[in-house]
Amino acid sequence: QLSLFTDELSDQLADNYRINPDRLRAFYPLANLKIKSKTNNSIADFLQTKKIYYKDINFEFSLDTLTGIQGVGGIEQIAINANKIDSFILSVNQIEDRIKFKTGLINKKTKPGFQSYLLGEIGEKKNEAKLYYENASGERGLDFGIHIAPLDSGFNFHLIPENPVIAFKNFNYTNNTAYIHPNWKLSSMIDLYDKEGIGFQLHSVVVDSTQQQSLNFEVQHIELAEIARVVPFLPQISGLFSIEAHTFEVDNSTLISAEVAIDELNYENKRVGDLAWGLTWMPDEVGNHYLDSYLHHDEEEVLIADGRLNLVGSNETLDFRTQFQHFPMLMLNAFVPDGLLTFQGDIDGELFVTGNINEPKVNGNVILDSVSVFSDQWGVQLHFDNRPLAVTNNQLKFDKFSIYTTEKNPFTIDGNLDFVDVSSPKLDVHLKANDYVLLDAKRTKESLAYGKVIVDVNTTVKGPLDALVLRGGMSLNGKTDVSYVLKDSPLTVQDRLGDLVTFTSFSDTLHVEQEDSVFRTLGGMDLLLSVNIDPAVRLKVDLSEDRSSRVSLEGGGNLILQYTPQGDLALSGRYTLTGGLIRYSLPVIPLKDFNITEGSYVEWTGDVTNPKLDIKATERLRAAVADENNQSRRVNFDLSVLIKNRVNNLDLKFDIEAPEDSEVQKQLLAMSEDERIKQAVVMMATGRFMASDGGSTGSGLDMGTALNSVLQSQINAIAGKMDNVSFSVGVDEYDETSTGGRHTDYSFSYSQRFFNNRVQIVIGGKVSTGENVTNDMESFIDNISVEYRLDNTGTRYVRLFHNKNYDNILEGEVIETGVGLILRRKVDRLSELFIFKRKKKESHEDKL
Repeated sequence: QLSLFTDELSDQLADNYRINPDRLRAFYPLANLKIKSKTNNSIADFLQTKKIYYKDINFEFSLDTLTGIQGVGGIEQIAINANKIDSFILSVNQIEDRIKFKTGLINKKTKPGFQSYLLGEIGEKKNEAKLYYENASGERGLDFGIHIAPLDSGFNFHLIPENPVIAFKNFNYTNNTAYIHPNWKLSSMIDLYDKEGIGFQLHSVVVDSTQQQSLNFEVQHIELAEIARVVPFLPQISGLFSIEAHTFEVDNSTLISAEVAIDELNYENKRVGDLAWGLTWMPDEVGNHYLDSYLHHDEEEVLIADGRLNLVGSNETLDFRTQFQHFPMLMLNAFVPDGLLTFQGDIDGELFVTGNINEPKVNGNVILDSVSVFSDQWGVQLHFDNRPLAVTNNQLKFDKFSIYTTEKNPFTIDGNLDFVDVSSPKLDVHLKANDYVLLDAKRTKESLAYGKVIVDVNTTVKGPLDALVLRGGMSLNGKTDVSYVLKDSPLTVQDRLGDLVTFTSFSDTLHVEQEDSVFRTLGGMDLLLSVNIDPAVRLKVDLSEDRSSRVSLEGGGNLILQYTPQGDLALSGRYTLTGGLIRYSLPVIPLKDFNITEGSYVEWTGDVTNPKLDIKATERLRAAVADENNQSRRVNFDLSVLIKNRVNNLDLKFDIEAPEDSEVQKQLLAMSEDERIKQAVVMMATGRFMASDGGSTGSGLDMGTALNSVLQSQINAIAGKMDNVSFSVGVDEYDETSTGGRHTDYSFSYSQRFFNNRVQIVIGGKVSTGENVTNDMESFIDNISVEYRLDNTGTRYVRLFHNKNYDNILEGEVIETGVGLILRRKVDRLSELFIFKRKKKESHEDKL
């Protein structure tokens, strides 16, 4: 039966493609096909590797001699990459001498809402196909198709329906006839315009005596924004699109001339400009094809391409020239998402492509004329070398090509890109930079990063572009002081009402593509990079855009970064902190400054996202403590935040110590860990030390203490917004149990860095008010220090200091004044702490 069916179908196709479904039905084999699929099978698993997801597949088809071909089915909840569609449908229905079909996409639950179909039927005298689109509001965006009728010789066709809709505009025909000759040449007279004169025409004439064809095709001022509304998931584009094309036949050769223009092209609401592209293709009688093409931008010619192509015989050759004439880089700005990068400058030069079509030779040069790339968010501005990049025998030469951020110390690329084998280009370059200012930007509203980043780079990159091998090292210079702004920080706790009402989408999210959480594939790259961070490097993160909450890290280390061709990323090494600050507020607890203890570290042993943390940060608070005789004294407490273990099993704890008061320290050591945590939290929230019996020492909590805590946190929050300056204010209130009075200490601390963080000045002081209080009227500044860093790596410092200490019970007020030398180095011998200059050996030339 199947062979009879194929024979009948072949006969009908041979009869000028006149398909008769009614006659064909008598030869149908008996067949039934059902396809059902959920998500737990090999088909779904395979499609998911292609980033295609679905919820349900259900199709059913049948063939028999009574009802003919019948079929219906669909796919529910399709997700391709990030684009989601509710359903895909397909139906086939034979009614005697006609077979009707319908297929399309329907989107009602998710945006953008639309219905889009391909409709049609197949018959002996009538064959039609039509595209239909309707948006969520029921507006027709597209209703346009074609009708073809086979004849004894050739085909008649015309466009349907009588009043088509294209891009939400209604059109009318002034002419709508066409004929396809048996030799597949076209005679047509089709004119389709709307009431504003926008539309297209297709005019074609075939000369009977010579059967040579002349064809004109024209589209006038179609608005691309309306086209984008019809085609789902297209980016936002706008502009007036026009095309004019002509073909002529001369001596069995076809000449083609075409021009495409887009006026005021905009992509994602960003201007590209006025574009015009032209092409002329002209063959000759000996097999040569001559090409002449151009590109205009804002009425200026920016690109020319012309040449010859010969496809006769086994020796197929080409000879083309491409010339860049101030090709504007600003055209690229519209296609960069979120304005992340801004290009300036233009491209000049010319390229020649000659030789065999299978092994072409490329020569010439490319000039980056004042080309620069700027990122407002990252504060980076790169200027490229104006020297020509030579292309010689399919090799792009990088002759110490420089990329500048300042006038000095460029980032250089030396080597070449070899594309002799076009299918597998090979790169062999050496990347080098010394004291390269990668970032030097002030903070703005758009900034994601600001400050200064200075690096040394010495790496090589070799191999095919899809399997590069990168080896070398990078060093983060000690002059680096950079801040990263965490937008929409998940760590913020300022909004207490955010969890009261939660809006939830109940749509099935099972089939939504999961975004890569951290890294995207780098192809087959093999990377092994040593990363050295100088101890003086300062890395900061603004947890809130107003900088009231932030983290500042100071320290260094040696890390090894590895990426394998299989896509595995690993990091090993330890980042040791020499200092830093955590400024953060928690629910109930006001804004606090925790100073990171020297020796804290972050250690990686493979997984980049799961390092081991051992960080201790402390804040010193003064509180009144009553002894057994109910006598109150002030005690310095160190409140600590302890962060330990790996990120996936993080252990966060609070602790409290009294390092300068042995009696209170004994009480704290006698407490359990949970009791000390409670003591630390209570003191951070209230500023009071809670006795072991659960009551507050001295006296109960009062409104004055609470107001002082709020005032102190708000002042510190405002002061914390100053760049490169640390300023804090403390307000401590105490009860004098012996006299029944009360006094208040107002303390301040001011710190600022100068000259690329080489010099740091710290000033602190205190003023007391209340009963039985005496202040030094000569000066309220108790502490002052000046610290100077002797090198860039942060290993040697000179420090001058003057400190007053009021808390020595035996000696009363103690004043310390002096100068010190601070050395920070990893050493095997004590002599390595010092640098001794050795006399240079007198060379043989010097003796002569």
